[in-house]
Amino acid sequence: ISVGVILAVIAFFYVSGQEEDDFQREYDVVKIEVVEGVHANTASLQEHLQSLALLFPSRADNTIEESPQVTVADFEAFAMATRENTGAAAIVYSPWLATDVDRDDWGWYSESHVMTWLRQAYAIHPELETVPEDIRASYVWHYINESPPNVEKDPGPGPYAAAYQVSPPPTTNDLVNFNLASVEFYFKAAETTNVTTVSLLTEPVNMAGLYGSSFRPAEGHESDPHSMAIVPVPASLMVTPAAELADGEVPPSEMVTGHLSAAIPWTSLFENILQAHQNGITVVVNSCSDVAVHTYQINGKNAEYLGEGDLHEPGYDSYAYSTFYYGMVDREALTGRLYCKHELTVYPNSTYEDYFVSNSATTYAVTIAAVAFFAIVLFLSYDIIVRRQQSLVLGEAERSNAIVASLFPGKVARRLFMDTSRHSSGLDISTHSTHSNNLLNFMSKGEHKTVEAARPIAELFPEATVMFADIAGFTAWSSIREPQQVFMLLESIFQAFDGIAKSFGVFKVETVGDCYVACCGVPEPNEDHATVMAQFARECLRKFYLVVQDLELKLGPDTSDLAMRFGLNSGPVTAGVLRGERARFQFFGDTV
Repeated sequence: ISVGVILAVIAFFYVSGQEEDDFQREYDVVKIEVVEGVHANTASLQEHLQSLALLFPSRADNTIEESPQVTVADFEAFAMATRENTGAAAIVYSPWLATDVDRDDWGWYSESHVMTWLRQAYAIHPELETVPEDIRASYVWHYINESPPNVEKDPGPGPYAAAYQVSPPPTTNDLVNFNLASVEFYFKAAETTNVTTVSLLTEPVNMAGLYGSSFRPAEGHESDPHSMAIVPVPASLMVTPAAELADGEVPPSEMVTGHLSAAIPWTSLFENILQAHQNGITVVVNSCSDVAVHTYQINGKNAEYLGEGDLHEPGYDSYAYSTFYYGMVDREALTGRLYCKHELTVYPNSTYEDYFVSNSATTYAVTIAAVAFFAIVLFLSYDIIVRRQQSLVLGEAERSNAIVASLFPGKVARRLFMDTSRHSSGLDISTHSTHSNNLLNFMSKGEHKTVEAARPIAELFPEATVMFADIAGFTAWSSIREPQQVFMLLESIFQAFDGIAKSFGVFKVETVGDCYVACCGVPEPNEDHATVMAQFARECLRKFYLVVQDLELKLGPDTSDLAMRFGLNSGPVTAGVLRGERARFQFFGDTV
């Protein structure tokens, strides 16, 4: 009995100790994953907001408009995608107007443009009623007092941050041209971004009061704390050489002429971090040195707001893991103008610990698990060795197959290999060589005896359609371009055509200069070869214009002036392989 009790006690404490170790070890990993996940979500948030913000200088660079007097067409469509990807409850673009003259000039501009983008935004939201007619379009305004909310034209002095393009669009006149700089926390954050040109994440603030009818958080997150993410908007994307700048002049690409701000729920920063079974991680956020303290709980990929204050379970104080989080910018980048830092403290709670507690664990189970683990390690080691050897062989075969596949159709390559194997006794083909290696050896050695002994590989295809496509204006365009630019254009276009050819079942024959040659009905017959090739040509033409438009900024404004010419002819085609040095699959006949 004593021995049994001793063994039972030993087993109990041993298993309990193992479970506690597992809990601690897993938590040590999870707490780091939480912090790294917050940083990753923040980086994604910043990337989406900056991409949206750059639409404004891009518009200024490509139109007659000048920053900050810029209106992005279809802003709501772009902003909706950004809100969906970031969880933002609202997004606002506000030009930064430093002087009263800038404010008055903005009034003239806004009055003639505000209804245009509002109508575009409302067209995307059929659930909204007509655009409010009492929008204060011609002047920048602010609140005189909050209750009742009386407003007046902001008399100054500046600066001013006039809320302009807003997503979702406002349903009342409570936001457009409101001077956001009249709100202290916005002014402080905007001034910091103006000096540092970095993005910021503020402490949790009353974003509903700031954004009014445009503040529309996701369902179930109405009471979640929201912070304002603010991204500086430069005057231009163009980089001016330093030699062209006057002393003390700021390049347009670094000059902040506006801001893109968004209402970001803190729960969105804690989502999609942990695995589904990792529930019960508590995070306490202390923003700006006790200005705001809130508690959140992470359950797998989801997060929920628990309430204001530090609400973690007291029994887990010893597991606290604290770190400082600076929002969307590194501490060093603020160069002494730190706006706000957030202290994240991570705790486990009883829900998380319960996952590791087992009432049925025994020393036998631990022993079996150890034996099983040892066996798994052996099998995995063996499997790794076998897989490594197989991967070497398969890698070589795949590389060879890729080369052969790029030169010959499948059945042509197989026939060429069979002929080579049958007639080329002089080739060095080991028993371990692949079909592709044999064929490559044949091609590289160019054995004339093999060519003479083997029957020609050629076939008549009575029904096929051949397409020749070349770039109109390419010669003149390429004559004033660097070789790298010419190849960037050709590679982008022909790679796009290759992808379309695969989807349509079209065989790419070759490219000659700026000419792209393709065929349908060879080597695989296709009764609809003419129709397929016509559809292929039409899709290539559509893709061509998209590619040249995308490359216009890199390759010059006249790139989009290029055009594509297509020639299609249907009829019989003779196709085969001219063997010898650098053999390849070629087409002949009147149709070609």
